[in-house]
Parts: sequence; C-alpha cells; structure tokens
Amino acid sequence: MNNNIKIKNITGIKLVIAALFFSCCLSTNIRAQEIITDSPVMETPADKDWKVLSSVMRTYGTVEEYRVIKEGTILEKQRYYDKYLKKRSQLAKAFWDKYPKDVRHDEALYLFFNANAEPFFIPNNIPDNLIQVLNTIPIKEYKKINRLLPIDHLAREQWLKAGDDMVSSVLHSNASLERKEAAEFQLIAREFRYDIKLESSLQKENSETEYWNRFEIQYWQHIRLRLEQHVNKYATLEIVAARVQTILNLLQNFSTAATEVYWNYFFETTGASNPLADQPGIMALHKLAAENVAAIEALKEVDYSKPLDMVFTAIDGSIVDLNTMRGKVVLIDFWAT
Repeated sequence: MNNNIKIKNITGIKLVIAALFFSCCLSTNIRAQEIITDSPVMETPADKDWKVLSSVMRTYGTVEEYRVIKEGTILEKQRYYDKYLKKRSQLAKAFWDKYPKDVRHDEALYLFFNANAEPFFIPNNIPDNLIQVLNTIPIKEYKKINRLLPIDHLAREQWLKAGDDMVSSVLHSNASLERKEAAEFQLIAREFRYDIKLESSLQKENSETEYWNRFEIQYWQHIRLRLEQHVNKYATLEIVAARVQTILNLLQNFSTAATEVYWNYFFETTGASNPLADQPGIMALHKLAAENVAAIEALKEVDYSKPLDMVFTAIDGSIVDLNTMRGKVVLIDFWAT
C-alpha cells in the first residue's frame, strides 16, 4: 500500500466512459469486440470476407496514414475516421446480406450497430467559411466542434433505414425470442448513443444545475419509455433487466438526476401491481431497481467532508486501516478486470 494519498475526481471523464461504452457497450449485445475465427483448411468466400471485416474493425488504416493524419486539421482528421467508420458499416452490412445462413450472421448485425462502425456522416461539400472556423477551434473545445460539424442527413437516414431493416428481418423471422430481443435492443442502444452525442455537446453552467436536472429528466424520458416497452415485450427473459441496468449505469455518467428518477420509476412500476409481475424479466428488474434505489439513498447519507473510513486486507495479507494514515497522502486505486 503506497502511503501517498490522492483521491481523484472522475467526473471529468464522462466522454471517455461514453467512448468505452461505444466500443465495448459493457454487457450488452452491441459487441464491439474483435471476432477472430479459426480458419479451416480451405477458406470459404465467407471466411475471407469475415477476415477482411475483422481486420477493418481493428484498425484505422496503415501506420503511415495515421502518422500523416495526426498532423492534419480537425476536419481532415474527422474525415479520415469517417472514411473507416463508413467502410466498417458497409462491410458488416454486406456480410449480413451475402451470407444469411452463416453462423456469424448475427455477429455481422452487432458489428453494424457497433459504435466503432457508426459514421459521422460528414458531407462532401462544406462551405469554405465553415471550414475556416472549424480549423481554428482548439481540439479541447470538442463540444463546439461537435455542434458546428455538419451532417449529411440523407446519408444518415439511409444508414438508419439499413439498420432498421436488418432488425426487422430478424423480428419477422423464425429466430428465437432471445435473438429477437438482442437484435431489437440494438435500436435502443443506437438511439441512446446519438442522444449522448447531442446532449454532451451542450454548454452547461454550474450555477444552472437545477435547470439542467429538469432538462435531463425530460430529455432522456423517451429512452426510459423505450426500455419500458422492451421490458414488457420480452418480459419472459431475465436479460431485459440487465439491459435496463446497462443503459442507466451509463446514463449515470451524464445525468444523476434522470438516473435516480428512472430507477425509482422502474421500482414502483415492476411491483406486485404490475400485470406481468410474475414474469422472470419483470421480477429481475424489480430486484435490480430495489438495489439501485437503496444504493442511491445510501449515497445521500455519506458525508464527503469526512475522511474515508476503511479497513481492508492488502494483497500481501496485511491489514490496512486508513485511520492510521491520517495526516498523510494516500493513493487509493479502485480497479476491476
């Protein structure tokens, strides 16, 4: 145990957390993972196409390309990444269309919905005056960049429709209920990511906390409704409780006010009076909601002005009592696999 103390404030890394979600999405089926399949002795066309897709999902071009683009303008960098995001999306969709009987068919759908395959939809033609403005903005002012960067709305609508059609084909097939639930959840996660992108680009003053709390509760309401509809539709599946947990855990990083309101809502509406109260998904969600509501209330009782009171066993087996370190600087590193 290092006797240097430093308790770091992590509230400033919200967008990093969002980025991790976009690339990993925690326990959801938006699988932002490398999918590498052992090649058979004789590769099929599907195997070859999957190798290409897997490779493109892992990289943003060559080392030389990346070295050059690091010296480029903000717009050049965004266009560079947009090119590869489009390519990933197109390859995932092409595999889905071309190999409907392949065992990796569902994986192609998840890769299409992966945030690391979601283009920025930057239009080809941007007014010169806007280009000049964009290229003068410091990279640290990412919120302003996000607000100014134009979007090719037609291209985005076509991409949205492609995803909708993919999910619809699963829902109208003889796929299992589990597969249908996993596919339909992609639509909620896609919408949630886009809402994060819009909401996180807003400028918020610390003195306006009460206003932004009201705004966020209202702003995220449609996601809560989508989750509720999803839970009711797939009430026989316990996994729906984990879906709610995943989204609200991530929402916590952007709006503690909305998260608290929604957990209380799910706790109240999944109790005995719910017509589906005896269904596994509803019961699992009620239990999760109860735990989260209790945790939220417990945190309200914590006095953060007082030193942390903690006794634990270190890796070497020794007992560590923070009370014995008063007056010293102690670094506490919380981590998990």
